[in-house]
Amino acid sequence: MDFFEKLNKAFAGWYESWFGDEVSDIRPKDVLRKIIGAMEDSRKEGLDNRAYVPNNYILEIAFDSEEEKEYLLAFLDKDELESALRKYMSQNKYYVRGPLDFTIEEVTPVEGEAGPEKLKVRCKWDIQKEAPVPAPQEAVPGRPYEPYEEEEYTIAATDMYDAATVAPPLLRIKQPDGSTQQFLLTKPVTIIGRSQRLNNDLVIERDGMVSKRHARMSLGPEGFTVVDLNSTNGVWVNDARVTSPQGRPLRSGDVIRLGATELVFEEAGARPAPVPSRADASHPRLVIGAEDFPLASEVTIGRSLSADLRLDHSSVSRRHARISSPDGSEFYIEDLGSRAGTRLNGVDVPESSPVRLHHGDRIQVGEVELRFEVD
Repeated sequence: MDFFEKLNKAFAGWYESWFGDEVSDIRPKDVLRKIIGAMEDSRKEGLDNRAYVPNNYILEIAFDSEEEKEYLLAFLDKDELESALRKYMSQNKYYVRGPLDFTIEEVTPVEGEAGPEKLKVRCKWDIQKEAPVPAPQEAVPGRPYEPYEEEEYTIAATDMYDAATVAPPLLRIKQPDGSTQQFLLTKPVTIIGRSQRLNNDLVIERDGMVSKRHARMSLGPEGFTVVDLNSTNGVWVNDARVTSPQGRPLRSGDVIRLGATELVFEEAGARPAPVPSRADASHPRLVIGAEDFPLASEVTIGRSLSADLRLDHSSVSRRHARISSPDGSEFYIEDLGSRAGTRLNGVDVPESSPVRLHHGDRIQVGEVELRFEVD
């Protein structure tokens, strides 16, 4: 059961369909995503090198009718919002200073002026609180931080795709020096920039024209959008500059330009399955959704930028697993001491103990599922 399915049951059925119902065009799930987007935009690095997020969130909502107001207020329970946010913070190892607080403010239109934005979230840092507290459990000196243990959740698993079973959208990145990289969009909000110290999800270090915090990609009801975070050189999609505060909706094949770096947005369903040539038809590969990754003699899998196969999912460790072929014919997989573990056909793979792979084997790296194939 994915995160939103679980949350839907807690809220007794938020919505009738992906596009809302007759009562309102905003659903509690949209509000949650908006809060997460504001949280991601406002996260900062503390003196202890931890990522901190605000603890005070003001939800400004322009209700269209009393019926819509009653509907939303009935489901926007503060305790349930806090529970959802704390699970997300735990998953991403975000810290807060003090308890989370939510305030809902009704916004009314002013006569003679354009109507207010339907939903807006503002963040505040409450500095009159106690020492930093990780969500949802305290960090204990001498013991590594561990995420929330009640149940595994993932905000990335949405109605649009489930990162554990279906390949999420990806960015094909072309650096100014000609090098290429692939980045899987497994989070609902991805921050892109040049700095490694500002907790960017996708770091583009080799391009001096990219700002320290340059752009944000967010998942909404109609798909992903990209927003310029007041960068120096702007965000361009298909050679048109992104100027709207709401961002620019993305479609498969769109070319995003940040500085001198190009990122091609591709949805899994729009990517044709590669057709191997006769020369490489027998080459072993990993399959994730519709995407093939040919295997070299040694491939490191993880969340780190230095990984050969990068899986940007919170359940994946920086150096999670390794697939190797000592003799060039048989392939083996081993776990590299990952937090969530590696499983082969449902069985745990021992740490630093290679296990042989066979055609059709199912590999689970954290919550991301791959398949080993060889023709």
